[in-house]
Amino acid sequence: MLLIDTHVHLNFDSFSGDLDAVRDRWRRAGVERLIHSCVEPSEFAAMQAIADRCPELFLAIGLHPLSADLWSDALGDQIDQLARSDDRVVAIGETGLDFFKADNRSQQNCCL
Repeated sequence: MLLIDTHVHLNFDSFSGDLDAVRDRWRRAGVERLIHSCVEPSEFAAMQAIADRCPELFLAIGLHPLSADLWSDALGDQIDQLARSDDRVVAIGETGLDFFKADNRSQQNCCL
C-alpha cells in the first residue's frame, strides 16, 4: 500500500534544525509521498527548496482561509502562475473554510 501524507507543513521552524531526521522517520514509517499545504504564496520558494531536497515531497499552493482578508484577483493570478510553474504542484490549497479558529467568518463566507 502506498502511504501519502496529504497535509504537511515542513517549513515550520520546529523542523528547520532536524528536517533530515524527520525525513528519515517518515521513510522508516513507510510514507512514500507527502503534500505540503502552502498557507500563503510567499512561502512557495522555501517549499520548492525543501522539495528539491526531498523528491517525495509535492506541493499544494493557496491561501489559508484565516487569511481570506488578503484575497484579491492579483493573488489568485499569482497562485495560478505558481501552480503552473512547477510540476510538483498537485493541488490548490490550503483553501476552503476553517471555522475552528475563525475570527473572520464573514470573509470566509463571502463566496458561499
